[in-house]
Amino acid sequence: MPLRRAMDPTILYNSIDGSIYAMHGTWATGNGFWYQDRFNYFQNNIWATTIYKSIDGGKTWEKNAEFSKLSNPDVFSKVSKGPNNPVVSFLGGVGSGIVMRNGTLVFPIQTAHNYGIAATIMYSKDNGKTWEMPETTDLPAPNQISLENMVFEMGNKLIMVGREERVRGTQADKRWAYYTEDMGKSWHAYEPASFGSSTAQPSQGSSIYVTLPNGRRVLLVSKPNGNNDNWARGNLALYMLDAKDPQHVYEVAIIRPGSGNAAGAGYSSLAYKEGNLFVAYEDDGNITVKNLTQYMTDIQAKALEWNLPDEIEPDVEKINALMHLNQGQKDELIAKLRRANDNAIAQSNALDQAMSELKLKSFALSQQAVSFEKALPSNLKNFQDALASINTISESKNTTNVNYLGVHDLYDSLYTMFLALNNPLDFTKYIEQAKHLNEYNHDILYRSFDDVFAHYSGGSKYNKLSLGGNKTVSEKVQAGLFFEYGNKHQKSYHVGMRAKYQLDNHQIAGFIRYRGVKHQDFIERNNNVDLYLNYAYQLRLSEDLSVSPSFGAYISRSNRTLLDQDVAVNKRTVYAGDVGVNLMYKINDINVNIRPNIAFINDSLKLSQSNDKSNVYKISSHNTIYGLATSINKAFSNGLKVGSTLELQKYGSQYSNVNLGVDISYTW
Repeated sequence: MPLRRAMDPTILYNSIDGSIYAMHGTWATGNGFWYQDRFNYFQNNIWATTIYKSIDGGKTWEKNAEFSKLSNPDVFSKVSKGPNNPVVSFLGGVGSGIVMRNGTLVFPIQTAHNYGIAATIMYSKDNGKTWEMPETTDLPAPNQISLENMVFEMGNKLIMVGREERVRGTQADKRWAYYTEDMGKSWHAYEPASFGSSTAQPSQGSSIYVTLPNGRRVLLVSKPNGNNDNWARGNLALYMLDAKDPQHVYEVAIIRPGSGNAAGAGYSSLAYKEGNLFVAYEDDGNITVKNLTQYMTDIQAKALEWNLPDEIEPDVEKINALMHLNQGQKDELIAKLRRANDNAIAQSNALDQAMSELKLKSFALSQQAVSFEKALPSNLKNFQDALASINTISESKNTTNVNYLGVHDLYDSLYTMFLALNNPLDFTKYIEQAKHLNEYNHDILYRSFDDVFAHYSGGSKYNKLSLGGNKTVSEKVQAGLFFEYGNKHQKSYHVGMRAKYQLDNHQIAGFIRYRGVKHQDFIERNNNVDLYLNYAYQLRLSEDLSVSPSFGAYISRSNRTLLDQDVAVNKRTVYAGDVGVNLMYKINDINVNIRPNIAFINDSLKLSQSNDKSNVYKISSHNTIYGLATSINKAFSNGLKVGSTLELQKYGSQYSNVNLGVDISYTW
């Protein structure tokens, strides 16, 4: 993008949201005087006035608006200086804009016309989103040299003040002032703010209307008195006025004594906050910033001498009367007001409006949300929690202070959550989580059938403790009860009954158990009932060695289980069949067992939306499970047996597990 000449910045600090606006006149080419070459600049689209905005204290800027022959001409074409005398160019007032008490942003403006110059305002009633100028032919034009101006608000008046006429003889005319009560449609001379001649050429001067710490309001102005020094504009002075009585004008101090540099002198900018006063001014080619707070005692004393009223307490009553602020917001704004912070009223009115809109818009969203009864529960909860937070903050007695930006953030967050109510459920992200339910374990069948037993093993997937008691029912039948507890990545509780029947070389064994498993990443316990039956035939190869091939059948039924607020695993039945062989070798009182096996399992499952069972997603799954269990134990003459186990399992491609354990059993 080609460089453009930019000049005469006018700054507006928006205390409502902390943003800064900078208005510049810009030109694509040329170096002529902006008014003298106005026709060429306008007709050939060379001139544009731009507004840039910063939301990070001036570190970065983005274009907010542009005005030219081709950009938003409707905004300034409403302004004319009489018939056939439209605006063909405009600049800011070369100073600063204001935020009115009702939150309206206002820039002072200088306009150039077919014939002559004038002054007006540009304003935004939507916090800088759009900008307007008044439709008028009634414009202040106290001189035709330069109208560098600023505005301030006093009561129901918006007052515009500007530089003196050029020196005629030895003395310049006093500064001019006009007021409007209809946002610039009509203007009237305002004598109480018109003051101060100069013995130098005129300059812009800075004018700000402030609240003093003692509650009085005055107009502070910085301008050169002159030193009979033409363009050197010497003796920059600070004045105070009450801006209501023309007799109440007081020169507080000389800010910069003596003449300046004729190449650039006399321009200044005042800044005030909570009793602290500063000025930036041209200083022989530099910009100097000076602290003027030392003069505040004198200024306050003069305000009392003029019998100016305390204007803070009436404003406190206005803040307390606002309908939509909560107590915390009122307390914060009133405290700011009592610190003589002139932003407090504009902030309170803008915040009250924002709170009103927040209530209305959030209520409207709550009504619309009723139709989303099948929205994801987590999204519904997020929306309802955000809505409840807004409702709580909106209560008049609530003490939470939320500023203007915070209010908008609350609604933006609520609206984002409202939009999320329409989001479909993505089942695919739950597939891996659901697989955590897949488990195939029948090791309890192979624990000791002695009168009592205990087993503990530590593993890569879980640690397990098994306890049980058995009874010999007859010569061929043994039965018992067991309890198991597992933990690590899950917590599980198993209780059940098992039995085995032995006839010669034939053995039938099985168990039935309840298995409750709480996975770390599930919000509900998964409850299962498992049934397993196994048949084995023992082949005795020698007195010490036997081989027992076997096959078994497994079935498990589980309840519907919530994975999280949104998704559940439906009730399901898992089927499996396995084949294996048990190799047993006995050396005196030591038994060694090696038991490889392979299982084929159908572990398909269905996911469903927790509050909409018709929204289902099926995961078809068949897996092959490989297992190897080894054990060694020693029998003692007193009926005690002690041993150890090593168990390996690979569940398809889903996981592998290794457990190393110890066994103790005893027979009376």
